[in-house]
Amino acid sequence: MSTEDADRIREAYVRRGESVDSDRYRPSRPGNALALQQREQILDDALARRGITGLRDLEILEVGCGTGGELSRFVVREADPKKLSGIDLRPDAIDEAKRRIPDAHLVVGDATRLPYPDGSFDLVYQATALSSMPSPEMRRQVAAEMRRVARAGGLIVSYDFAWNPTNRDTVGIGTRELRRLFPGLPIEVHRVTLVPPMARWLGDRSVGALRLAAKVRPLRTHRLAIIDVPS
Repeated sequence: MSTEDADRIREAYVRRGESVDSDRYRPSRPGNALALQQREQILDDALARRGITGLRDLEILEVGCGTGGELSRFVVREADPKKLSGIDLRPDAIDEAKRRIPDAHLVVGDATRLPYPDGSFDLVYQATALSSMPSPEMRRQVAAEMRRVARAGGLIVSYDFAWNPTNRDTVGIGTRELRRLFPGLPIEVHRVTLVPPMARWLGDRSVGALRLAAKVRPLRTHRLAIIDVPS
C-alpha cells in the first residue's frame, strides 16, 4: 500500500469520526437491526448449503476490522474468539477491538501484505473496507491477499456499498467490481440493505413500513457476496 493511500484512508476516517453522530449506527435501532439480521441470515443460509452448521469451528479473518464490531457479532453467534483474527491500519481502532475481544488475534497492518501464511482461514471477511480504499490497484492487491490466505474449500465474504452518493470518500463495490477483484471464482451476490438513512428514519417510526420498504430491490444499496475458494 502506498503511503498516500494509507494517509487518505486514515484522514477519511478522522473526518467521518468528527462528523457522524454515534447514535447513527446503534445496533438496537430498528433500521440497523434489520440490516444486520438480513445479512446474517443470508450468510447462515450460504454456510448451511455448504455443509457448515455454525461458526464455532471456523478460523475467521476480518480485513479492515476497525474497532471490532463485526468480529464481536461473530462471537455473539458462537464463533470461538481464539479463532478470530483481524487487521486494520489504525492503531486506535485495534486498541478498541482488543478491549472488546481480548482473546482474538488483532494486529495493526497493511492489508495489501497480510501477515498470514497461504490458506490460513476458513472464512475471510470484509465489511465496507474495500469501498474505503481509494485506488483500484490497492483494492486489487487486498482482494488478491484475501484469496491467498483463504483455505481451499473455504469462503470469502464481502459486504459493501454498491453506491453511496453521500460519502465521497468511498467507491462502489458492485457486482462488476467484485468479479474484477476475484476473477475466476464463483460469486453469489445478494442485493441487501435498504438505503441506510431511509431505513433509520422509517425504523424509528414504523417497523412495518421499514420491512415493506426493505423488500424493494432498487432501494438496496449494498452487495453481500459469497465467494467460493476451489478445493
